Amino acid sequence: MHHDQTYTLSSIEDVDGLPLAIIDGQSKLKLELDRSDLPEGMPPFDVKLVKGDLQTQVMFDLSRNEAVGRNSIQTTTLDITIRTPNTTITRRVQETLQTQVLRIEEE
Repeated sequence: MHHDQTYTLSSIEDVDGLPLAIIDGQSKLKLELDRSDLPEGMPPFDVKLVKGDLQTQVMFDLSRNEAVGRNSIQTTTLDITIRTPNTTITRRVQETLQTQVLRIEEE
């Protein structure tokens, strides 16, 4: 999956005395298949990205000039079609991935 993320400053907040910039990011995903490592004799198939979105929110500590947290949600819908001599199989795969990173302690 490839994407170009666009970031926008949505707010500046004070959290327990820390000035935090809240930055939102959004992008549309693009699917580029690399068929170079597929085994020989594999039946022909197509994969189509029906929907692909990535939303990110970054919390940036303005007093230290560093990111202290991030929340990302990626949603994808793929249509996969496999053709054999006797039949065609189509499967729709929907997936939502959420990742969170948060600095909770300093050393």
